Order: sequence, then C-alpha cells, then structure tokens
Amino acid sequence: MSDVSACEVFDAVLVKPILNDLTDLLDAKACAVSTGAIRSQFDLLVDDGIIAPALKGTNVKAIWNPCDGWALIENLLKDAVQIQQVRQPWIPIPKSAQRLKIGPDSIIKAIQDGKITHVGNLAHFDGYASVHVDHEEVVRVLGAATPDAESIETFAKAVGIRQPSKMRRLIINGHTPATAMQNPKTRVEQHYLTTDDTIAFHSKFMTPRTMAEAYGRSWQSIGAELKSKGIMPFSLDGNVYGSLFFRSDVTTDFQ
Repeated sequence: MSDVSACEVFDAVLVKPILNDLTDLLDAKACAVSTGAIRSQFDLLVDDGIIAPALKGTNVKAIWNPCDGWALIENLLKDAVQIQQVRQPWIPIPKSAQRLKIGPDSIIKAIQDGKITHVGNLAHFDGYASVHVDHEEVVRVLGAATPDAESIETFAKAVGIRQPSKMRRLIINGHTPATAMQNPKTRVEQHYLTTDDTIAFHSKFMTPRTMAEAYGRSWQSIGAELKSKGIMPFSLDGNVYGSLFFRSDVTTDFQ
C-alpha cells in the first residue's frame, strides 16, 4: 500500500461552502481595509449596491464578508494589463467617476458588461486601489463630462442622503439652492449643485455622515447623541427629508 501524502487535494467546488463558513465577517471599517479602499470609497460601493452586507438588520450592526470584496476586485482585474506607474490616461475608478460626476458603480458595471475594456492593475498596490481605468475610454463610453457641478444623486450620496428623491424635494421646495444646467448626455435641463450651492447647503444643514466627519466620530454614536438630546430631523409642512438636521441645532447642543 502506498504512503498517504501529507498534502491532500480536495474538490474546490465541494469544499467552498465549508471554507465560506470559516471566513470571519468584518465591520465596514475592516472590510474597507480588506478590499483596499478608503472608507468613503467603500461606503459609495455599498450605497450603489456593488457590495452588500452579509448581515444587516434594524437592531443589528451590518457586517460584511471580505470574500465579496475580493471577488469584486478579481472580477475587475481578470483581463487587466499590468501598469508600473500612474500616467495618462490611467486613473483610479473613483477619480474617473468624480471627473465625470457619476457614481463609481457606472464604471464598474461598464467593465463587467464588457463596455469598458482597458483596465489596468497598478503594481505595488492591492485591492481596489490597484484598479485603474483608461479615462479617455470611460469618457467615450459613458459620455462627456457634466457641467462643473454635482448631480443631485452624486451629492446626496456624498452627504449620506440615501434617497436622492428627498434631496430633490428639498431643492424643489426651496430649502436649499441648486442650479439648472443641461445634461450633456440627455440634453435635458436638470438641477446640479455648484460649489456655491453646496456651501449654502452645508451652512444650513448637517447629516449624520457630515457630522461624523466634522466631529471625528462614528455615525452610530452621532445618532445616539442626537436622540438623547432630542434633536429632531428637519421637516416642514408634513415633508420629511430623512436624517437631515439644522446646523444651528447641532452646533448649539452637540459636542
């Protein structure tokens, strides 16, 4: 009888469920690091539905499976070319999306659909930070850059308003300014937020996300203190705009 090897070989498909069960689930901060993204980039991927939590509930802190992040990166880089340094036209996905005033999900989905084919894998970087795109190709595929302003959708996500319709209603009802500009792709006039518009918004309102950035705290602790101090979200004439608060209420009572 032959000796049994110390290194056994298993069918990958059969053992995958077992290996998945052995994976430690992570909180958002740890999963962002594991995916190679900074926290704000990770939050956008979550908001856009690119990465979904493995467990989420009303009274349960959301946790993520790092394998989902790794699988996303592997999928994006499967046909990538190796690049040694950043030079035009290569730029990271978040920067390309920012220049076009679109969400990174638009670029990621275009890569997955085969519409964007020039993807680079930057040497000496891991995860999401290593994924670069040919910005010139992104412009050709997804359209010309919008005006020098943010769309309602992009701004709403950036400040943590998960439903852009609430931000749109806030503008329509005259509570914060926006500027009408022509969308270069659709040729339809729509509202954008210029630098002056965003300054006006931030001078009047705060959200848990902007509070977390301003005070260097987690949004969970922010939410708990808002509740304990009885600071209520902004609403008027029966209209509710989500977790949006008067800046004056927060700065007066918040520490």
